[in-house]
Amino acid sequence: MSLYEILTVISCITSTLTMIIVAIAILPHLKTGLAVVRDAVLWASLVLMLALVGWLGLRQFASDRAESKAETAGVSRLQGPAPPSSSSSSPLNSAGSRPKPQSPP
Repeated sequence: MSLYEILTVISCITSTLTMIIVAIAILPHLKTGLAVVRDAVLWASLVLMLALVGWLGLRQFASDRAESKAETAGVSRLQGPAPPSSSSSSPLNSAGSRPKPQSPP
């Protein structure tokens, strides 16, 4: 389930519970007790939703970082090791000095 779907389900459940509690709280002798229960349900659902958003956001952030590291490692793995250096690419000759530039013929 995506974050959007989870939050939608939690919102529907919270709304339904609140409507049931409010409908029961219309009765005069239950009004004060159910107001406390209603407030507790609403606060608990708010804390639960905020914790869920934080947890899912952290999980998404961690998976994005892991994918990013995997892609970076995959690129360096595809490039392979550096090619061995050949003696012709070295600017020094066997005597250890720079060769003299050749003049064109």
